[in-house]
Amino acid sequence: MSEPTDPTRSTGPSGPAPRPRDSVAALDGEPTVVSVSDVHGRRDRFESALLTLADHPDHESLVDRDADGDLRWAGNDYVLVCNGDLVNHGPDSDGTLGLLRRLREAAPPRRVRYHLGNHECLLLFRDVAPDEGTDPYWSDRASPVELSRFHEEALAGHLAVAYAGHRFDYVHAGSAEAIDPAALNDAFSHAVERLAAAHGTDRAADAQRETFVAHPRLFSPTRTGLPAPFDAHPDVTGVVWRWAEHLPESAPRQVVGHSPHERPTRRGDVIHQDTIRENVGSPGGECVVVETPDSVRALVRTGDGGVRKVALDR
Repeated sequence: MSEPTDPTRSTGPSGPAPRPRDSVAALDGEPTVVSVSDVHGRRDRFESALLTLADHPDHESLVDRDADGDLRWAGNDYVLVCNGDLVNHGPDSDGTLGLLRRLREAAPPRRVRYHLGNHECLLLFRDVAPDEGTDPYWSDRASPVELSRFHEEALAGHLAVAYAGHRFDYVHAGSAEAIDPAALNDAFSHAVERLAAAHGTDRAADAQRETFVAHPRLFSPTRTGLPAPFDAHPDVTGVVWRWAEHLPESAPRQVVGHSPHERPTRRGDVIHQDTIRENVGSPGGECVVVETPDSVRALVRTGDGGVRKVALDR
């Protein structure tokens, strides 16, 4: 069963032409959108999720393995959306990012998208972020060169906030109201310009504090009781921090991560895809969401190494 047309989406020529950073509509043809989120430095689970398409008979491969056993872009008609929180918690944030970057270099332009999650925020704003105590995150330990690389990727449009798929928008944590991916991505780019200009100077912490406060729609967290500047907008929740319980049934069509679920779940028009953390203690559970112009489904790794398909259409 296909999704009905969403009247809030522009399908005519009246608005500005979409950009490849912001929308699948800017690409030739109708590529299938594949999304994964909340890998959290678990490269093995990332690879397993990406290989679910190759391991299911109804799909062409997104990635395959080369002679050395490394994953490579398989050359089929896909857009890969890594929907935030690739880093922190797990043992191999560097390897996870390295795989993402190699796939982006090998794929056609703009076919691999990386979205800001709240853990990427902890890197960008690490001089003013809450103290994580005796077990610091990767984002606390990453080198200044890595932070500069994040700035460069954001300014080049490789790291963004949101993406318009065929029927669903992709954003890390979600929004109660309709989003404009282009506007969110533009705002993020402007924010990173400010951060990058101050990086490595004695203005870095001040710039991070000012930039965080200036963009609550992007960055403001749900949690209360956090130190400044994370407490600056207690009545606003940004699209990288909203928990599932704060997304109403009326929320528009979105594919989101951030809130852990045991399995891919659709509530109203919101699809929740953060399944790795809830399954990390046992084999299987990692998933991708697969969207075509006519359908949306999940492919889920089973405990025996197989793949099952979960319909998410309404």
